[in-house]
Amino acid sequence: VRCAGFSPAQIQRCTATNVTSFSGTSAIFVSAPTGGATVDQCVATRCAGQGIRVLSNQRGLTIKRSEAHQCTSGGAEARGINVNVSASRFVANGGRRGLTIQPSATSLVTGCLFHGNQAGGLLVDTPGTTRIEGNVFVGNSTDTNSSTIQGGGLHVAAGSSNGRRSTIANNLIANNRCIGNNSTGRGGGLYSIGIVLDLIGNTLINNSVAELGGGAFLGGSPVRIERNQISHNGARHGGGLFLAGAHRMVDNDVICNTASGSGGGVHANTMNCNLNGTPQVFNRFAGNQAMTGTALFSSAPITATYVHWQSWPGSVRPPNLIVGLPAAASAPPVVAPYFYSLGAALAGGATTPTPSAGGTLAPSGTLSLNIARANPMASGGLILNNQPANFWFLDGLIIPSPIVVAPFSTDNLGNATLSFAAPSGAPTGIKLLFQAAVIDTGSSNGIFSLTNGLAAMN
Repeated sequence: VRCAGFSPAQIQRCTATNVTSFSGTSAIFVSAPTGGATVDQCVATRCAGQGIRVLSNQRGLTIKRSEAHQCTSGGAEARGINVNVSASRFVANGGRRGLTIQPSATSLVTGCLFHGNQAGGLLVDTPGTTRIEGNVFVGNSTDTNSSTIQGGGLHVAAGSSNGRRSTIANNLIANNRCIGNNSTGRGGGLYSIGIVLDLIGNTLINNSVAELGGGAFLGGSPVRIERNQISHNGARHGGGLFLAGAHRMVDNDVICNTASGSGGGVHANTMNCNLNGTPQVFNRFAGNQAMTGTALFSSAPITATYVHWQSWPGSVRPPNLIVGLPAAASAPPVVAPYFYSLGAALAGGATTPTPSAGGTLAPSGTLSLNIARANPMASGGLILNNQPANFWFLDGLIIPSPIVVAPFSTDNLGNATLSFAAPSGAPTGIKLLFQAAVIDTGSSNGIFSLTNGLAAMN
C-alpha cells in the first residue's frame, strides 16, 4: 500500500500480509511532504522488507492502534517533525528495530508492546525531546557483533541537546538482551546517551549484556533515576545499572542483580546522589552479587549516606539501604524480612491488584500476604518460589517459577489474605518470590490480572 504526495495523508484499517517486496521497501508506505501523516488501525505481517514507513517533513506524524509482525527489515519507521506512536504492537521483526524514530523535533511513544524483535525493540535518535511512557519491552535482542546499535529493549540517543528534559517513565523492560561477545556491548534493557533524562517508575527485570549495564547503560548528560525497580539483571560491570556520568539516584530498589566484574547493583564512573541538597536519597540495595562492589562500585566519590539494614530504626525513613554490609556488633538480630516490589503488575478491568506482605522468615514463623484492589469475588492463585522465572505469558510477566501455586478467593471488595509458615531452618539471605494472579476478564488478555512481583529476604 502506497500513499505519497498527499498533504495531509492518512491510511486507516489497512492490512498487508505475506507481502513479497524488494529488500528495503515497505509494505505500508505513507509520505506527506507538506502536511501531517497518519497510520491508524493498520497491520503489516510476514512481510519481506519493512512493515510500515511514515514520512512527514512539515507537520505531525501519527501511528496508532497499528501492528507490525514478522517483517524482515524492521517493524516500522517514522520520520517527521513531531512523532506520536500509541497503542501499537511491534512483534518478532528482524533486520532492524521493531520501531525506529529519526529525526524529529519531539517524539511520544505510549502504550505500545515491543516483543521478540531480533534487532532491538525501539530506537529513538533525535535532536528533540522524547517521552516514552507506559510501554512494554519484553524479549527483544540486538547483536552487538554486527551492529553499533546498543540496548536490547530500547536505544535513546542524541535528544535534548537544547537542555530540555526527556522522560522514560512507567515502562516494563524485561528479558531483553544485547547478545554477542563484543566488548563494547552496552545496555541489556536500555541504552541512553547524550540526553538530559528523567528515568522514573520503570521496572527493569532480567535483562542482560556481556559488558556494561545489564538493566541499563546511562551515559553522557545528567539522568535523574527515581522510583525504579531494578532486579535480576546481569552484566560484566554494572549488573543493574552502569552510570557513565554525574547522575542522581533517588528512591530506587536495586535487587538481586549480578556482575561478573564490578558493581553487582550499580557501577558508577561518577555519581552525585544529592537531590535538592539532600544527601539521604533512600535507595535500597539487596541480594546483589559481584567480584568487586557487591551492591555499588564507584570510581569517584559518591555524595550519599549508606547504612546497614540492621541499624535502621523502624520508625525512621532510612538513607541508602544496603542489605549485606557488615553490621555493628551491637546491631539487633534480624527478625522480620525485608520486603520489596519487583513491579510487573498486569491491570484488571477496573483496577490493578496490589500486594503487601508482613511476618517473619524465622524458623517456624508465619508470613502473610495481603491482596487489595483485585477483581471482587474471584478465584486466584498465589505463585511462590525462591527462584525467578521471568517469562512472558498472555500479556503478563510471571516472575516466580510457578512450582507452588496456592489457591484463594477475593471478597466482595477485591481483597484477600493468605498466611503460611516460613520454611523450617531458613538460612540468612534466603529469598522468596511471590506473585498473585486473579481471574479478571477485563484485563488485556481477557483471563487474569497480576499483582506486582514481591520478594522477601531475611
